Amino acid sequence: MAYGISQEQLTAELSQHNPVDCLTGLATEKVPILLIHDDNDKVVPLEENSNRLAYCYRKLGGRGRIGGSSQNQGHNMWAGFFQCQQLVDFVIDQSKQC
Repeated sequence: MAYGISQEQLTAELSQHNPVDCLTGLATEKVPILLIHDDNDKVVPLEENSNRLAYCYRKLGGRGRIGGSSQNQGHNMWAGFFQCQQLVDFVIDQSKQC
């Protein structure tokens, strides 16, 4: 039992916890998002997750896109995710708009 709920409870309440189903508030507020995703992530596959999230976010009127992707890192806390030039540029660009 992770996060204090059972697998059955998570399945029954998935739409309340799944980020793809919880985008309306962010899109309404026009919060821009940049998704960095590994091309070899087997735990959280690109197509069903980041690609779907970006598509749904844009459909709601938000500005979301897939940024650079790492290669062959899988699903881990690879330091390169936080050193991605596209991410750095995105953060700087967004800070200038505040």
